[in-house]
Amino acid sequence: MRDISAEKSFELLVQWQCGFNISKDHTSSLDPLLIEHAHRLILSYREEDPDVDALAILGKLHMSRYIALGEKARGEWQTAVAMFARCLIYGGELPLPIAPDVLTEAASLATELLMLRDAEATDDLVLADRAVDAWQRINAVTPADHPDKADYLLMLSSALLMRRENMNERADLEEAINVGRELVQATSIHQSEHAEALHHLGHMLSMRFSITEDPADMDEMISVWEQALRIIPEGDGLRATLLASIGAELLRRYLGTGSPPGLDRFIATTRQALRTAPADHQYREGALFSLNTRLEQRSQKIRATEAIEPPPTVEP
Repeated sequence: MRDISAEKSFELLVQWQCGFNISKDHTSSLDPLLIEHAHRLILSYREEDPDVDALAILGKLHMSRYIALGEKARGEWQTAVAMFARCLIYGGELPLPIAPDVLTEAASLATELLMLRDAEATDDLVLADRAVDAWQRINAVTPADHPDKADYLLMLSSALLMRRENMNERADLEEAINVGRELVQATSIHQSEHAEALHHLGHMLSMRFSITEDPADMDEMISVWEQALRIIPEGDGLRATLLASIGAELLRRYLGTGSPPGLDRFIATTRQALRTAPADHQYREGALFSLNTRLEQRSQKIRATEAIEPPPTVEP
């Protein structure tokens, strides 16, 4: 075959598609010249600069070949899935309905983008944008009753938080919180995933409180974590983590308001956390130090109050 450019190969594949759209003849995709053009186009593809038009036409060609040849050509279907999955995460057009295999492969590719966050700093912004875009597109086409919907929402939220780390965009945190609320709704109250979703939402509300210092964020954060505690069984390691987190936030609120009931609630919650946490729990040492410090503080306040109160009057 003559050494023609990838662009010429793309144009010839487009011509095949136009003819197929009229004839609907899948056997037309079995022309050996078409597969040579497809190979040339695949060789020219670069993941760092995805060509969604090429991905779409390649996916359609290999899907047509699979339909023409049947199950014996399973490799054609796998190639079509690979092309369509990339088309999905990079914003290309896809034939509908989207096959479950394509969604699964797209999620795998989008997860790889998140795992590349340790790349060079100059590349991180590009990777973060791609990860967010990919998970937004995946979630947009994933039905609410899909068994992996909750996982996909969690990954989108994580991608938004990752991009916020790099760009410090408040909008990413706000969107991550909105996705977190959707994740809470997407998980059943009888599933452990629901408790994890509540934990995740509370963490993001804590992040926003650190920026806005809005008491409503702290109140909701503590509320969702307490909801999670009601679901998590005794003995689960997440209970100690949540109790320690609630204690830390109660202490932060007490330090801001100076309210004695707030101090009492912190002490009670932290004591519960220490009773629940194993000896080697990562938060145990810090929680124990905070508890001892605040117990001493409360004792000093009680002693000071007793010192200034007048003695009771004794009736003759």
